[in-house]
Amino acid sequence: MARDIFVVTHAQSTHHIDGLVGGWYGTDLTDLGRRPANGIAVRIAERVGDGPVELYASDLKRAAQTAAPIAARLGVAARLMPDLREKSFGVTSGRPSAWLEERWVPAPLGDDRLDHFEGVEGGETRRHSLSGSPAP
Repeated sequence: MARDIFVVTHAQSTHHIDGLVGGWYGTDLTDLGRRPANGIAVRIAERVGDGPVELYASDLKRAAQTAAPIAARLGVAARLMPDLREKSFGVTSGRPSAWLEERWVPAPLGDDRLDHFEGVEGGETRRHSLSGSPAP
């Protein structure tokens, strides 16, 4: 049986306008960030109609706030899951973006970018982020 999968990302969050690193840092959506979520809710509801729907979201505050109007519009509960979090930036989360930029180790050109460690204590590689396994 074929299924449609819709992938939605949150829009503007307070860490964006405050110049802070997001990662696992729990921030709210701004008013500007809430508007797209409402529009997306309408569009997804139009696409799925009365069909069965499952809604999964990261348990981070901004992702849950994005999922909330979609869940309400579709009449389902969003299942909030830590495994759907974006990549962790370890000790950098919530700090000024400039702090991270001073310590960032850029990924080398080539094929092993999934395993590159950016040099931030507690940060995840992309592979660890995708697998849900603990950071190295």
